[in-house]
Amino acid sequence: MSEAKILKEETGPNGNLRALVEDDGRSIHLYLEGTEASGFGVRSCWVRNRKAAPAMLEVERMQAGLAPMLPAKYCVDREGALPLNPNKLELLWTEAGDAVALLEDGDVLAVIPPWSGVNGFAGYARDCAMAGILCEPLGSPTHDHHGIFGRLSRAARFWSSWDENPWPAIQEGLMQGLERALGPHQRYFSSPPEQFPPRSLTLFGPDGATAICTGGMSLRPQPRAERLTEDPSGIRRIELGLAIGEAPEALEPLLSYVIAQSTLPWDRYVCLGEGQTIGCGVIPEGPSGVRFSKVLLWKRPPGAPEVVLPAFNHDPVNLLWMVPVTEGEADFLGTHGAEALMERLRAAGASWVHRDRPEADLSA
Repeated sequence: MSEAKILKEETGPNGNLRALVEDDGRSIHLYLEGTEASGFGVRSCWVRNRKAAPAMLEVERMQAGLAPMLPAKYCVDREGALPLNPNKLELLWTEAGDAVALLEDGDVLAVIPPWSGVNGFAGYARDCAMAGILCEPLGSPTHDHHGIFGRLSRAARFWSSWDENPWPAIQEGLMQGLERALGPHQRYFSSPPEQFPPRSLTLFGPDGATAICTGGMSLRPQPRAERLTEDPSGIRRIELGLAIGEAPEALEPLLSYVIAQSTLPWDRYVCLGEGQTIGCGVIPEGPSGVRFSKVLLWKRPPGAPEVVLPAFNHDPVNLLWMVPVTEGEADFLGTHGAEALMERLRAAGASWVHRDRPEADLSA
């Protein structure tokens, strides 16, 4: 039995996924592996057989953790194909960095899309003739039934656009949108020029409050947005904001918290949206002694100014305010839903600018 040879290996743009192309002399497979912290797991897709295809699925090999060949009835070429030349291979990542395509001399051979792993689906392969457990037919640019080729074309344009460094112009548009709503900014922090994706934090002082807003999250769509709705364009690009009424004695914990959440979708492969909560341990405790241990993502909490940010790649960009809530309020959300909690928070005096307040009335 031949030892598997790695033909191509690459770490994705998020730094926590690795794509590999392996050839064991019998078949070639594309793999996408996540770090333990990412919670992504492992995805795989058959690329081609190197030898004549078996009649049946090689279940015993799969149970032993070995790569199976694709059965004959699923193959375009049942006699096996030539080996791939590593020097001609390229890996193309999607904008969100949660999916990858294998190309040879510019031709797409296989794709592990964002929905790989859902309901047993693996991926798409050019040399696949019929849908099965290891892969499904890829289609073509003229018969793009899955939208894969359109998605890959957008990804290629996105990555090539960074050769001209569009960040300064994007950055200016975001700042203008924020300043129209929040007034002139007071402080600005930016990631090093060589870091990708670029990130920024901007501080504002509306009506004596301290507001912290992210910049750069919206450059890439959030992972898994298409799993939540048929049209993910309205939810996949976001920025985050946190506003505190009383000037905090220590600003650093708040800044660190907000910037950490700005990478959460790509660190953990989740899609953040209105009505979700995130753990938070940096909200200063006020005279009431009420502890706010989470934040609720809310588009227009009470009193919030209308913030209109420039669209990116034709998608709207939503600013989600992080409204501090208690553990009990977060539990109420889990039972009764976001709208019910928002109604209770309005009654309790919660607003887009966090100030010390009593816990909302959570009685039935």
